[in-house]
Amino acid sequence: EHFEVEMPLAQRDEDLPIYKLHFSRLSNRNGETIGASHIARDISAQVNVQDQLNYLSKHDPLTGTLNRKAFYHRLMRAIQHSSRRETSHALLYLDLDHFKTLNQQVGHNAGDALLRKVSTILGNKVRDRDALARIGGNEFAILLENCHIDEAHKVAEQICDTIDRYEFEWQEQSLRITVSIG
Repeated sequence: EHFEVEMPLAQRDEDLPIYKLHFSRLSNRNGETIGASHIARDISAQVNVQDQLNYLSKHDPLTGTLNRKAFYHRLMRAIQHSSRRETSHALLYLDLDHFKTLNQQVGHNAGDALLRKVSTILGNKVRDRDALARIGGNEFAILLENCHIDEAHKVAEQICDTIDRYEFEWQEQSLRITVSIG
């Protein structure tokens, strides 16, 4: 007799409005179908809000990396996966050395900007299928899926070298940091 569907009106690679379409059959007194009514309502704003809320529930608002909860779920999935198959994964725990001192000396805005830059650097060092998360103030974690221990060591060394060479510019100051990885 009736149904509803939510869909964009066309399929392209552009942002199109999403509509909720309600279809109802129209019948005469004898029960014969004489037509249909179609009502469309633009629900793009509601869908976009839901998408944003979903994103925010899984990502760190400062860095855009996964948050602790989302990372935990990825880690548990990887552990279950490796117990069913003979695969190995690597978990890297990263702590920015002397970050609290730097944060106190140059201010929290500089510290936040540095965390954003470090997350970008880390994101460039891992594969798309890996998981990068900010799990604490200046602590990050990386899950290297289907990664042998030797490769994980190489990735950790590359990250340490890259962070060690990086000079963070803030208000005409050049600041350097290092990272410890376990």
